[in-house]
Amino acid sequence: MAFGHFISDQSDPLWRYSDSAMHRTCFLAWPKKEEFRARQNADYRRVIYPDQTIFRLEENGDLITVPVARSWLD
Repeated sequence: MAFGHFISDQSDPLWRYSDSAMHRTCFLAWPKKEEFRARQNADYRRVIYPDQTIFRLEENGDLITVPVARSWLD
């Protein structure tokens, strides 16, 4: 799995995983997985594609596209 850069603060404990790669099995067993996933998904919400979708990192490590909720655009 590869993650884009989304944490700029080098003192952040998750910084070293931003813009990095990880085996899926390692990600799934990682104690910080949910915290990382929540922060990654918060970053993904900032980029809305022309087809009104965003990326979302699922619990199983899949990266999917989902439609943007109408309330996010208002």
